[in-house]
Amino acid sequence: MSVSRSLQKAIFSTLADIPDVKVYDYVPETAKFPFIKIGDDSFASDSGFMYGTADIEIYSSGKGFQQVKDLAETVIDKLEALDYSDEDHNVTFLNTEGFSFDRATEDIRVATITVRFIVA
Repeated sequence: MSVSRSLQKAIFSTLADIPDVKVYDYVPETAKFPFIKIGDDSFASDSGFMYGTADIEIYSSGKGFQQVKDLAETVIDKLEALDYSDEDHNVTFLNTEGFSFDRATEDIRVATITVRFIVA
């Protein structure tokens, strides 16, 4: 399995048990809010380690930013505890590189969290 696929599986399995929130890598038109989208990822090798960076996007239709910020905190807490293994790779959380909160439309709020992992 590729490092990219292992990272995606690690993130998906870690976030899939958040109550009342679906996790997607492709969001269907029928998706109900709130939901999480596993976004872009990238990889770099340094000193014998493979580092993966992924964007996690959280979408909310809640009024204001409270719901999306609460979900962002939950996502970060869950990812900080991530320690995943499959048949080819081990994925361990390294750090949160940054996050932002934006209005996608008047009614939709988005949080984007960039996280970094070690993939061995």
